[in-house]
Amino acid sequence: MPGMVLAIGGAESHEGDPAVLRTFLNLTGRDPVIAVIAGASLDAAHAYGRYADTFRRLGARQVHWADDPDGSGPVADWWPEITGIFFSGGDQARLVAGISPLLPRILACWAGGAPVAGSSAGAAALSRVMLAGGSARSPLDPAGLQFAEGLGFWPDAIVDQHFSERRRLPRLLTAVIAHPDRVGVGLDENTAACWYPESQELEVLGSGTVTVVDARGAGARSGRSPIVVHVLTAGERLGLHMGEAAS
Repeated sequence: MPGMVLAIGGAESHEGDPAVLRTFLNLTGRDPVIAVIAGASLDAAHAYGRYADTFRRLGARQVHWADDPDGSGPVADWWPEITGIFFSGGDQARLVAGISPLLPRILACWAGGAPVAGSSAGAAALSRVMLAGGSARSPLDPAGLQFAEGLGFWPDAIVDQHFSERRRLPRLLTAVIAHPDRVGVGLDENTAACWYPESQELEVLGSGTVTVVDARGAGARSGRSPIVVHVLTAGERLGLHMGEAAS
């Protein structure tokens, strides 16, 4: 069974006992060996180092820089030991463009049960239809939005990040009207949505909110109601297969 998917809205805490990053590490098992993919960042070495320091402090046995240009690469002998995969922030288009050599290894780990997490751009890249940038020129007009093919770990969602902080509800509404078979998931900073593929449930953790925009009941691509918006806080769950709160 594929591993869980943890999408983080960016700017997650690294200080003290950071709940979001600790939750990811806990999901990876008792003896964590983490692969960090930092290629979304313009300063990938710095991004890797920051996460490596935090994960080691929280108890990871090993943290590998999976897309290290100096040779960690797709054929590194530590890949069979990986128990969790983490995508850093930066630019999601850069991340997806550079990940092809690693993707078979990543998919094999995930298919074997290793959880996959991404922060900010790394979270946006987790979906199949990836919101790559832009803003709506007018309400429900997708012409100003940029879409691309993401990595597909969360295939039925469109993920947006820094959500409340950058007032992105109009952008996410427009994105799901353009793709009415997808559910929009807007993530505040220092906040995450944990998606369980088997149960199709989403669970919230962190200090902010997760906004879920469901336009699957809207007629065609017209933007007519009903569009359902859920705003969830830490500990709450939502069954995305039915759009109803889970017990």
